[in-house]
Amino acid sequence: DESKEYSHTISVQFNEKDNENAIQIRPTIAQDKIILSSNLVFENDAMIHILNLSGQVVAHHKLIQGSQEMEIGIENLPTGHYFVKVIGGKESFTTRFIKQN
Repeated sequence: DESKEYSHTISVQFNEKDNENAIQIRPTIAQDKIILSSNLVFENDAMIHILNLSGQVVAHHKLIQGSQEMEIGIENLPTGHYFVKVIGGKESFTTRFIKQN
């Protein structure tokens, strides 16, 4: 009579979308432009929203499908702290930067 034992181990998978480094901004302290780069490839165009600390969208751009890098001009933004939110399909990612004069 063969007896069998089963493990109660649960498998956990980490998706790339959960990676906090899915999008990056450089430089993080900038005067006239920032470079947004992503290690993800979005199936459709992704929307990029720049938000002030009050949560107001102060600028928006489109990241074309298949693109993984984009230069964004920030020369018209007032000095301050900003969030960059990238929305692609049902996924969204947020990072931040500081605008200096």
